[in-house]
Amino acid sequence: MSNMKMPLTLSRLSFVFLVIMMSRYSLLAKDISIAEQSPQLSGRIYLIFYRTDNPSESNNNVYFNTIDVGLKGRLLDYLRYRTIMKLDKKSLKFVPLDAYCAIKILPSAELRIGQFKPPFSMERLIPSPKRDFVIPAMATKLLPSRDIGIALFGETDHIEFNLGILNGAGFNEPEDNSKKDFVGRLIFKPLKKTKTGGAIYWGWQGPDTSITKKRRYSFQAELKYPEFHIRGEYTHAEDGDVKRKSYYIQTGYKFAMGNKYLQNLEPLIRYEKLNSHGNAQEDKLTTITLGTNLYFYEHKFKYQVNYLFEKGKSFDATRHKLYVGLQVSF
Repeated sequence: MSNMKMPLTLSRLSFVFLVIMMSRYSLLAKDISIAEQSPQLSGRIYLIFYRTDNPSESNNNVYFNTIDVGLKGRLLDYLRYRTIMKLDKKSLKFVPLDAYCAIKILPSAELRIGQFKPPFSMERLIPSPKRDFVIPAMATKLLPSRDIGIALFGETDHIEFNLGILNGAGFNEPEDNSKKDFVGRLIFKPLKKTKTGGAIYWGWQGPDTSITKKRRYSFQAELKYPEFHIRGEYTHAEDGDVKRKSYYIQTGYKFAMGNKYLQNLEPLIRYEKLNSHGNAQEDKLTTITLGTNLYFYEHKFKYQVNYLFEKGKSFDATRHKLYVGLQVSF
């Protein structure tokens, strides 16, 4: 199969699967009596207003960050599925985000096959509607948002564990070399509400004629209560001769408003830093983000305001960025 056909095939298969399951969900629920969970339809519209004083960027922009629709359900007690289709802003066609089946192989573990989020970053594994900030941290962006492969996802009261084999080419992309990428993650829960551990990614990128190593190492820690959280991640990335080190630390507190319309108000702050060697365009960057989340119906109707202060070695003055996000989901 050629490189041009494979992404299209994945998109079409996911779309056909979504349509069939939506139209036949009642029949499936009747025919497969062991499946107690009926298919669940979901969707999200995320509108963003963006403004910056960076002269090289558009300084007044309104755009849809995402318009997606998904379906998840269970065919057997040990077999579930999930598919999410996203409207691509350039082609205006729906393309698959998540498209996988999950087989429960242990009481605390399942095997995912298809396209999913690589189990590496703590922030990346948070469901997108529940993200704290409009824009992910720089450390989170050092690995693709999705990839195609097979991976073990497990969690107990004391640990989280992941192990996977991936194409390594990224979101909706076919394999570009003869090697596979490997990812592993182990998180401990030493105390209640706490997590700490790390992850490793061992892969290759580019065609076999000019292949380069792709390495990622991460340390992660979190203290999370329903109202308060503090989270930090450090990631070391190597892509051939280019090396990047990035970390962030963030905290926030969710205040209950006691209002039937506005349920919660959550102020947040995040400090992050990126150092790069071998790439002069992003050799050093420091960012402070001040955020406020307004929850009108938990994550179903959420209003976000993020103000960023950005300082880089390649430019003298501090840059300012403003993101305003409105999320409606079901």
